[in-house]
Amino acid sequence: MNNGKNNLALAVSGVIVVALTIAAFFLLEIERTSVFIWAICALILSEIVFFAGIIMIRNIGSNHNAVFAKSGATVSLSIYFISTLVLTLLSGLFRNNVNIFILLNLALVAACAIAVIGIMAVSKATQRRNEADVSKVGEQEGKRGGF
Repeated sequence: MNNGKNNLALAVSGVIVVALTIAAFFLLEIERTSVFIWAICALILSEIVFFAGIIMIRNIGSNHNAVFAKSGATVSLSIYFISTLVLTLLSGLFRNNVNIFILLNLALVAACAIAVIGIMAVSKATQRRNEADVSKVGEQEGKRGGF
């Protein structure tokens, strides 16, 4: 399978997961409080961010250290999605404190964004350092004892 088909498969999977979440919202016999509606919206946002992020990570160019960037960003997005899922499952605890629930969700979004941006910056710097090291080795190749 080529990269375009893999991206299409991931996009279709993401649409299916979001559709199932929306269907569960309407089909489950759960009291629709304001915190529950915020929780479902946060969960849908995290699903969209997760699948869109995975698709974007798969298309990282050669100016990043691919292994570091792909693994780090994937783990960060996965932790964000799982944390949002857990927070959604515990949303009943925030019935009287909707603002705290929203603040926790915003903190999760900010932490994930900072982590992914930091990982991408470090992976780009690592790639530049690796390229510089490879070019130094190429220059020293003819010298005796050079490494």
